[in-house]
Amino acid sequence: MTARWTRSLSPLAAADRLGLSRADLVALLDDGTLASHFEGWHRRIARSDVEALAATREEVGPGAPERRKPFADCA
Repeated sequence: MTARWTRSLSPLAAADRLGLSRADLVALLDDGTLASHFEGWHRRIARSDVEALAATREEVGPGAPERRKPFADCA
């Protein structure tokens, strides 16, 4: 296991951090917008990836069209 995955989050924790439902987060994982790996049957997401995506969403600001682009397919 690489250092990237040593601090990982569950899908529910990542969804909470991003302000998304778990289902919307899983859609991002399935389409490759956000990387994940499995530990046994459990999916894990690198905390650094979640924080980078959260920072991108916060920089754009609420309601901006650019903010919705990465999540357009999840609606």
